[in-house]
Amino acid sequence: MTGSQHTRRAVIAALLGNGAITIGKLIAGMMSGSVSILAEAAHSFADTFNQVFLLIGLWVAKRPPDSRHPFGYGKARFFWSFVTAVMLFVMGGFFSVYEGVRKILDPHPVGDVFWAYVVLGVAFVFELGSLAVAVRAFRLQNGGGSFFKRVKKTTDTTLLTVLFEDSAALIGLVLAFLGLWLSQTLNIPALDGAFSVFIGIVLFGVAVFLAKVSRDFLIGKGVPFDVQMKMEEVIMSHPCISALDELLTMYISPHDILVVAHVVVDEKCADRLIGNIIEEVEKALREAVPDIRYVFIEPE
Repeated sequence: MTGSQHTRRAVIAALLGNGAITIGKLIAGMMSGSVSILAEAAHSFADTFNQVFLLIGLWVAKRPPDSRHPFGYGKARFFWSFVTAVMLFVMGGFFSVYEGVRKILDPHPVGDVFWAYVVLGVAFVFELGSLAVAVRAFRLQNGGGSFFKRVKKTTDTTLLTVLFEDSAALIGLVLAFLGLWLSQTLNIPALDGAFSVFIGIVLFGVAVFLAKVSRDFLIGKGVPFDVQMKMEEVIMSHPCISALDELLTMYISPHDILVVAHVVVDEKCADRLIGNIIEEVEKALREAVPDIRYVFIEPE
C-alpha cells in the first residue's frame, strides 16, 4: 500500500468517526445544556467538513499535468490542508470561545448529563480508533525517530492534519468531561464555560500550527538540509563535475521534488557529450533520492 493510500484510509476513518460523533455530541449538548459539549460538537462538525476537504485535495492532486499546470496538481493537497486549518480555527475555535464566554457571563446549571457522559465516552473510543489509524500511517511514511522529528520531517500535510485534529479532539473530550464534571461537583456552572474556552484555545493552537506547515509548502518549501547535502554529494561525486554553483529544490507534492542545479563541467571531460554527463548525474540523483520527480541540470 502506497503512502497516499495510507493517507486516504486515515482520512476516511476520521470522516466516518467525526460524522457520527458530531450528531451524538449535538444531541447530548442540547439535552444537558453544557456549552463544553456543544463546543465539542462544533469541533467535530468542523472536523467532518475538513475530512471532506482533505479528500478533495487527494482527488485533485491525482490529476495529470496539463498545459496550465505543467508540474501537476500535487500542491492541491497543501492548499486543502491550509483550508482545513482555517476551518478549524473559525468554526471550531471561535464557536468554542464565544459560547464559553457567554456561559461565564451568564452561568446556569447543566441539565440531564447522563447521555452527555455516554456520548463523551463513545466519542473518546471512536476518536482513539481514528487516531490509531492516523498514527500507524504516519509511522509507515516517516520511519523511526522521535515523534517531533517525524512531524518536522513529514511532507504529507493531509496526514499531519488528520493526526493533529484527532489529537485535539481527544484533548477536547477530556476538557469537556472535566468542565461538565467540575461544574456539577463544585456547583459552579461557569466552569463549564471556562473549559469551553480552553477547548477553543487548543483548537486555535492546532489550527495555527497546521496553517503554518501548509503555508510553507504552498510558497515553495525546499528539501531538508540532510537531503540537500546528499544531493550535493551525489552531484559532486561525478568525475566530470568540478563545481556546483547552485542547487534549488521545491516540493511540488508531498512525495514529488523539483530539482534545479547549475553545475560546472570539468575541462578534462571536454571530449564527452554534455547530454550524457547530465543523464548520468540525473540517474544518480534519482537513485539517491527516489522522491525526485523533475530534474533540470544547467551546465556551464
